[in-house]
Amino acid sequence: MPLVSVCIITLGRDTLYRTLTTVFNQVTSFDFEVILILQWKLDLKLINKINTKNIPYKIYSYKCWLWFGYYRNQAQKKSSWDILAWIDDDEWSISQQWLQVITEPIRDLRYSVVTSGCYIETGQWYLTDSISSLWWPGWGSIGFEKMWTVYPNWTTNHLCSGNFAIKKLLQKEIGFLSEAIYGGEDNNLAKNLNSRRIPIFYEPNATLSHVSRDFRSSFVLWADRAKSFSSFTQKKSSYEEPLLFKFFR
Repeated sequence: MPLVSVCIITLGRDTLYRTLTTVFNQVTSFDFEVILILQWKLDLKLINKINTKNIPYKIYSYKCWLWFGYYRNQAQKKSSWDILAWIDDDEWSISQQWLQVITEPIRDLRYSVVTSGCYIETGQWYLTDSISSLWWPGWGSIGFEKMWTVYPNWTTNHLCSGNFAIKKLLQKEIGFLSEAIYGGEDNNLAKNLNSRRIPIFYEPNATLSHVSRDFRSSFVLWADRAKSFSSFTQKKSSYEEPLLFKFFR
């Protein structure tokens, strides 16, 4: 039975504790560990209050403000087991079956990469809902299937770095994630998979909830990041740039 490493990259935000609680509450037919890559301070007192249910977890601390690809690569290096499952620290699963579902096509040897999306509930606040309708963050209130191509056989040409699973051996084979860009490492990984004709399976039943954003610093900072990533993608002719990135260019 394949074993799973759940990898979480965190800035030590308050939302991490909800993420961890839902991860440790997952009901699976296999064993898993949790790899926490920290790029900021962490309140260990709050971590110690979480019921880990004897699931092994490891915390690694690194210098802050390096590219996201760097931290994800460190998680890959530190993981011990066969399948890597990724969730970000501002996401959570309402279902206790998320980990079982997102890894099932890999465990059944049907696919080597599985992704799903994220969703933000509307009705929170006018500006929050407006930002969510711009598909951010995590595809906002629009959803993965309206943002990216999903083929009739449920494969896709994209993946969500905050909600996907991959065989560790495949990740090693295609190489580490790009550390040359600030964000957008999921697009870079998807491009590498597509170029090798490795199918990405889309699993709609593994969608995660995502923290919403308002118009304050969180959205403004992301807009600047989107502008930078837009410049990067213009050099990649095979990449289909989302409309919103063109707005920020």
